[in-house]
Amino acid sequence: MKSLVLILMLVATGVQAQTHPSFQLDPDAKRKLVQKAAALEGGDSYQTVTNALGSPSLDQRYAQKEGDKRIMIRSLKYYAVIWEKGGAGSWHDESIDVSLDEKNRVRSVRINVTLE
Repeated sequence: MKSLVLILMLVATGVQAQTHPSFQLDPDAKRKLVQKAAALEGGDSYQTVTNALGSPSLDQRYAQKEGDKRIMIRSLKYYAVIWEKGGAGSWHDESIDVSLDEKNRVRSVRINVTLE
């Protein structure tokens, strides 16, 4: 009987953890972040991005192949909602992704944030 109760408690805890994000900006902060990100333009500098959005949650560099040439790309991620930190549910996270070229200039801005 104790095992059944323990299992039910673990299942209930798991269900509850999936229904509430581990991190979430308040609605006003999300709206401001989206507005600032939408104002960014191709060619803006890294400094312009960080002045507008602040320090990124994640800053990664990687190589991308374009034709015969490999170029370095920089990806900046600003989280608005994280459902399970470091978990497999990251496709439900809400974020703004800024892609920079090898000269640290904005290539693209992808906004994946739900506003209420």
